[in-house]
Amino acid sequence: MFLYGFFDYKYDLNGFTSDIYSANHIIFLIIAFICLGIVAYFVRGAKEKNVLIFVRVLSIIVTVLEVAKISWESYYDVVKGDGINFFGLAPIYTCSLLIYCSIIAGFAKGKARNVCLSWLCTIGLMTGLVALFYPTGLNWYPVLTFGGMHTLLFHYGLVLCAVVCLASGYKKLEWRDIYISMIPMLALAVIVIPVDYIIKSDYMQIYNASGIPLIQDFAAILANHNLRWLFTILMLSSYMVLSFIVIGLYKIIEKLCKKKNNEKEDHA
Repeated sequence: MFLYGFFDYKYDLNGFTSDIYSANHIIFLIIAFICLGIVAYFVRGAKEKNVLIFVRVLSIIVTVLEVAKISWESYYDVVKGDGINFFGLAPIYTCSLLIYCSIIAGFAKGKARNVCLSWLCTIGLMTGLVALFYPTGLNWYPVLTFGGMHTLLFHYGLVLCAVVCLASGYKKLEWRDIYISMIPMLALAVIVIPVDYIIKSDYMQIYNASGIPLIQDFAAILANHNLRWLFTILMLSSYMVLSFIVIGLYKIIEKLCKKKNNEKEDHA
């Protein structure tokens, strides 16, 4: 067992390999999902004003967390003589959309707010869940460090935001949200694709899906056949599947709730 300082830098963690599915990771997941259940129960029927305040506060918290994390890692990169890590620290990952979408959903109005809520409650929810159960950041940092807690809490924010908006009824999902939720994805991709292909980074994991089992192997096969562009298209398109899953489950739960309410009315 290795013990590290809370702010230790990843390259100084001698002997550390990964904390994914460690005891600390599993304990975090148990506590996190118990809290999610409690939140979902108590926010039912919450006023729109209160949900909006929550989204605004969340947007500020995750922005501050991200700025702190980037500044902290950049400081160590520079001190170590490696320079700024342009290949991995820019906030242009898929999950980084939590920052931009929560700000717009919290402070904008009209269609812009609806588009961002659509992403937060579908793709954002699913990417948050995937990242909680398989947080690649824990390959670099233990859970009980700033780096480890940042990746867990940031992605928990994705799930928490969606749960609050959906359980409260603030956002109601429709099948068209499959396409609406892709608008932020495509807007970010316009920036990310040139960056990935020019400096060979893997923002949004649409270049080589590094760290994702099996998918990274598929990406490598296509790249070897000069079909990396096809992988990028397929990877982006796959996010619609995530939206479909969320909306499908939402519709099933919605139908079950209506059936239950109708039965109560019949027995009243």
